[in-house]
Amino acid sequence: MSNNIDNSLGEKKKKSYVAQPLDLTTWAYWILVFSFGLYFTIGAISNQETALPFLLMFPALIGIVILLFVFPVRFFTFFITELVLRVYLFHVPKNMPVETVVITGKRPYFKPSFWTAPNFDTDLILIVNYLRMIGKPFSIYYDTTIEMFDKIMENKEIRIVYVVGHGRRHSFAIDSTTSLDYCKYNDPKFRKDFVYQIHCNGGKGKSLVEYVVPQENQAKCWPEHGLMTNLTIYQLFIDKIIKLKNYKGIHAFLINAWYSFLTALIPLSVFMLWGFIFLKMVTIQ
Repeated sequence: MSNNIDNSLGEKKKKSYVAQPLDLTTWAYWILVFSFGLYFTIGAISNQETALPFLLMFPALIGIVILLFVFPVRFFTFFITELVLRVYLFHVPKNMPVETVVITGKRPYFKPSFWTAPNFDTDLILIVNYLRMIGKPFSIYYDTTIEMFDKIMENKEIRIVYVVGHGRRHSFAIDSTTSLDYCKYNDPKFRKDFVYQIHCNGGKGKSLVEYVVPQENQAKCWPEHGLMTNLTIYQLFIDKIIKLKNYKGIHAFLINAWYSFLTALIPLSVFMLWGFIFLKMVTIQ
């Protein structure tokens, strides 16, 4: 029966769900070039004393925007998202060994790294919505430790596994300091029907799929090589919902637009509200 449950998720994709990483080195290079260009231009027109503030102005402005705008928007977005998730997922079975399980990493609320790069976001709502539409029992494992992951992999009742959070092709990030290498499950006792790595899959090495999923099922859940973001995961599961429900034409377009709007609602609202507050702060007399 499980062979019919998740085939639609892993069928060969018509498009990629891998995002292009942000090239911070190139951005830093051009900021530096622009700042020095401005400095030398002003210096040539006037003098070095007048030009010096322009050398520091652009990097300083970027730092202020990141500190007072980007970080607060990210923090409040996830804080509200966490509240929504707790309400929406309140009745979803947790940490129970059923046929399909969703594994998430730890939630160290007191570490700044968690708030800047949480293990999951509203993408978890879409995943849960998709699994509800399938209509089979599922459970979410929160704050998963290495020991819990081992027990999940050993449990014969669990046949389908979604690994959600941060990671690489060969590993899963339990938290910001602890990684779990998938090669430890290179043993027949850990066999699963399907495994879906809903996290970044860059780097070298074998995926968990290659270690535990039978050869005939691997193509159905093969992880894409590269970066996955909230946006690409949103689109992945929106497409799967549309395919599962066999929506076509304008119906498919409207469903796509509706889910895209819902996933953008929290960050967009926070962005606009904090943007208003930020402008008030920087323009205050």
